[in-house]
Amino acid sequence: MTAETETVSSGPAAAAFSGWLDAFNADPATLAAFISARTSLADSDARIAIQRRHAPASLVRVEGATSDSVTAVIEDRWAQRWRLQLTVGLKPPFPITALTPTPVWPPETAPAQPMPWPRLRAALETTLADYVAKG
Repeated sequence: MTAETETVSSGPAAAAFSGWLDAFNADPATLAAFISARTSLADSDARIAIQRRHAPASLVRVEGATSDSVTAVIEDRWAQRWRLQLTVGLKPPFPITALTPTPVWPPETAPAQPMPWPRLRAALETTLADYVAKG
């Protein structure tokens, strides 16, 4: 963390994140009111549908926090973890300008990472050479 990094308990982004998590864990009307008051994000219906499937959520860890952004991992009721990146505007009332969830996969269920082309090419050439040698 850099010198600009704050704890999650201070700064406009931290306050927005805390408010969002409280609203997410409340009823759909509370989340809708929070979205209406704090964001200009157009997909509030989709976010409420997500809330119905995943709430309540708990904070697992904060990966980084500055005055205008928070990156944190939360765990939903199904034990699925999500990395949330929340960004706020720089001037009061510090509206939420981005809220991006990304799944965090445990190592045993993580999607396979693509193999870089040079490594894949070498593996294919080696395999083909083995088949040619065996005749």
